[in-house]
Amino acid sequence: MAMLEIAPNTPVLLGAGQFTERLGATDYRALAPYELAAEASRRAFADALSLEKLAPHVDLIFTARTFEDTGGIGGVPFGRSSNFPRSIARRLGLAPRHLGEIRR
Repeated sequence: MAMLEIAPNTPVLLGAGQFTERLGATDYRALAPYELAAEASRRAFADALSLEKLAPHVDLIFTARTFEDTGGIGGVPFGRSSNFPRSIARRLGLAPRHLGEIRR
């Protein structure tokens, strides 16, 4: 995969978001990894500005591999996403031009 070239004057807006589920919690929903990532992303958008204001400007979603992708462990019982960044984008209502994953 070719690296994307980004102009040196490209604005970058950073936000931080975290989301976890706790087994046994009353609000536990057994979310899939991409749903957890989407919820953390919603919080990061809110931290930066808002999802609604930033969504039209999202060009790229790039993710690291998930724990289940590291090998040697069982998968999820009901399948998994075949395109993790696209699954996140769909849950956020985004249509970025570029999607990618680190798979090393």
